[in-house]
Amino acid sequence: DILKSREHWLRLMRAVKESEQPLRISSRKGAQGMARIVSQSGVLESEKEAVGLFASWQTTTLEVGSVAPDGRVPRNKFGNIEVWTSRHVPRGAGYIASPFAIAAARKLGVDAVPAVIGFEQNKNSSTFVSRRGMAEAAPMRAIIRGAVVALCNVDAVQEQCALELAEHEKVLRATRKDELRALWRSLLRAALAREHVMSRYGRTDYEK
Repeated sequence: DILKSREHWLRLMRAVKESEQPLRISSRKGAQGMARIVSQSGVLESEKEAVGLFASWQTTTLEVGSVAPDGRVPRNKFGNIEVWTSRHVPRGAGYIASPFAIAAARKLGVDAVPAVIGFEQNKNSSTFVSRRGMAEAAPMRAIIRGAVVALCNVDAVQEQCALELAEHEKVLRATRKDELRALWRSLLRAALAREHVMSRYGRTDYEK
């Protein structure tokens, strides 16, 4: 029987039973700053850590849950859902990959759960000082992309996402125009200042 970590079993739609202890402890190393796919069930706190390995008989079928009659989507204790495959999406729910999914759902007043698609080390804080006063690698942070909503709300949320995207692009274009105007004003002021200096003092030795 091949031994696997908790997160590997999760990706295979298996969950380690709460009462089970690892049959073997292994170490895992990862390149600093590179994303790694892990699970919140196995807390990753350093570039090299002890990882518990379990056999298949220590696991049970992962229960993803179902959407409630009122449209509420089940979530884990962290308030999100780890979406490794389509099978990890709760029954009666759909995954929307748009970065505007959460905002769109809020505007519509429907329940939406952030979707975790992986984990990576926080590049802005590669180390931190632990309670023991030692410098250690910073914890991994979740990569959130999109959201999970009830199937009955998927179409409406997707349509709202399209509106949110259009508005976002409109703001970007307006911001770009403002930046270009500011740049032209700066160039114009510089040209006028140069012209004033030349008309008053004439050409510099460099320009002759």
